[in-house]
Amino acid sequence: MVAVNATLEELDVCNNNMSEEGGKRIVEAVQHNKTLKKFDLRMTRIDFKIGLQIQELIDGNKKHTRGHVKSLKKIVDGFRVDEDLITELRNIFL
Repeated sequence: MVAVNATLEELDVCNNNMSEEGGKRIVEAVQHNKTLKKFDLRMTRIDFKIGLQIQELIDGNKKHTRGHVKSLKKIVDGFRVDEDLITELRNIFL
C-alpha cells in the first residue's frame, strides 16, 4: 500500500520489530511513493544501511515539493507579509 498511496505523507512504524526482508520491502515501496515526506523507523531493528536508503528516498521526496514553496512565495509576493512568516511557512511545507 505504501508504494501506491498517492496521499500518504507521514508513516510511523517505530517500535515494530522488522526483519531485514521487511526493510528491503520498505525500500522498494518508498521508491515508488513520491508523496511520503516522513518515515519514522526508530527502534525497528532495520539494518542501518537500509535505513539510510529509505531516508535518502524520503529526502528526495522532500526536494520534489520545494517547487510548491516557490509558488507559494509568488502568491505571497503580492501581499505585504513579514519575512518571518514566510520562513515559518517554508518550514511547515518542507
